[in-house]
Order: sequence, then C-alpha cells, then structure tokens
Amino acid sequence: MVDSLSRRLEWERERYNLPTIRFTPGINSINHGKFVDDTMLIGGASTLISMIFKSALGKFLKASGSTTYDSKIHIFTWNTTAQKAKNIEYISRSKLVRDWKEFKYLGIPIFLKRTSPK
Repeated sequence: MVDSLSRRLEWERERYNLPTIRFTPGINSINHGKFVDDTMLIGGASTLISMIFKSALGKFLKASGSTTYDSKIHIFTWNTTAQKAKNIEYISRSKLVRDWKEFKYLGIPIFLKRTSPK
C-alpha cells in the first residue's frame, strides 16, 4: 500500500513538474524518501507544492486507513519570506522550522555541526 504513495508522488511530479533533488549523476532524482513508516517529502517552498503534497498524502491516508502524528510532522525551510512561511504552515497545518540543527530523519541529524581542527 505504501508503494501507492510513491506512485502518486511520482505522478504529481510528472503532472505538475514538482522539484526534485539528485544526489549524484546517473541516479534518478527524487521528491520523497520512505523507510518503514517514516516519509520525507522534498520540494520547494511554495503554496502550490504544499497543496500538492497535502493532497497526495491525504488521498493515501484515506485509501490506506492510516493516520499521521501531527507532533511528528516537521517542515524545514530557509530563505523563505515570513508571509510565504505562514501560508505554507496554514496549508500543511504543520509548524515550519527554520533551524536546520533540528532536522532529523529516522532520528538521525541530517546536518552535523563541523568540528574545528585542533
């Protein structure tokens, strides 16, 4: 059933030309990552992208009978105006986080603080 969420997100990417990231040449670009019951959605900071992700996730949750834990939903951004951030928060019904030190996936910090050489 979870694979249906991936197919839906891929369809949305093709239909609306959602942004993706590519980690290295020769590897397909992605707009989401999944592991067990954790999902990370990757896109630009826009109200349209927020609506597309919310719609795709809502359709998946309805079809699968799954739920989300609002306390576990985080949206990370940078270089976003206060108004745009407020709009994205409103659409997603989730708090926007601007401190990347808090960004974790599967409990692992994505960005680690560099240590200075001694």
